[in-house]
Amino acid sequence: PAGRLMLTNMLAIAEYRSDEIGRGWSGTTQRRADRGQHHGRPLGYVKRDKHLVPDPTVGPAIAEVFRRYGGGEPIGEVTAYLAAVRGVAMHTPNVKKMLRNPVYRGMVVAGDEILPGEHDALVDGPTWERVQDRLTAEAGTPPRALAATWSLVGLVVCPREHRLQRQGD
Repeated sequence: PAGRLMLTNMLAIAEYRSDEIGRGWSGTTQRRADRGQHHGRPLGYVKRDKHLVPDPTVGPAIAEVFRRYGGGEPIGEVTAYLAAVRGVAMHTPNVKKMLRNPVYRGMVVAGDEILPGEHDALVDGPTWERVQDRLTAEAGTPPRALAATWSLVGLVVCPREHRLQRQGD
């Protein structure tokens, strides 16, 4: 019984410290965002003098990924392109998450707030909007259903706003 008591107390203290550390980092992240500084280093940027600047190699590739995806290229091909440029395997869900990140528009995120940042954007406004519209339209649809196996897949829309999808053989 004494051992269980000690274990319970030690775990409670560890949880308390973890919560304290988390609160401290949340405050740090919020203060940095209020100053327009991004917390961390997103793909396509490097840090110089505590500021984000576009990476000379990966930055243009990120901009190209946005252009390709906004232009209608399948997400699998976009992912393969980015993986080839980086020389590191990439996964489609991670690329889609990256495409939703407002840091590429020159913004910073603090909690639920999106604030103006003090770093250069890698994506222009119209391209960003096309990408976000496509991500919204394709949300919940598996990539295999959007594959261009039929000439009208993804183009034909019924009166209920459903897109034509491939349904097996």
